[in-house]
Amino acid sequence: PTGNDPISPVGIDDPVEYNITSVSQNYPNPFNTTTTVVANIERSSDLSLIVTNLIGQKVMEINKGEVSGGTHTFTIEASKLQTGIYFYTVIAGDHSVTRKMIVE
Repeated sequence: PTGNDPISPVGIDDPVEYNITSVSQNYPNPFNTTTTVVANIERSSDLSLIVTNLIGQKVMEINKGEVSGGTHTFTIEASKLQTGIYFYTVIAGDHSVTRKMIVE
């Protein structure tokens, strides 16, 4: 930063900035057929879920496109995944939440 930058407050968060109000743990977990993830978002935005393996490779993506604010459900099918530990990330606009899941 240069000496001409305006001073901005540090440590003040506006909770309205975060569009994702909650992302459930997938259930059931562990699973071997299908599992469900529920996401609640504050306002309309592009909504998607990405599944990655332990080394960070994307193995699945479910894109819902532009959706309204509220509750949205994703269903993940185990038939498309090998047994193991994965992470799923729900992305709404610029915000994301990541959780761990297990495929049996």
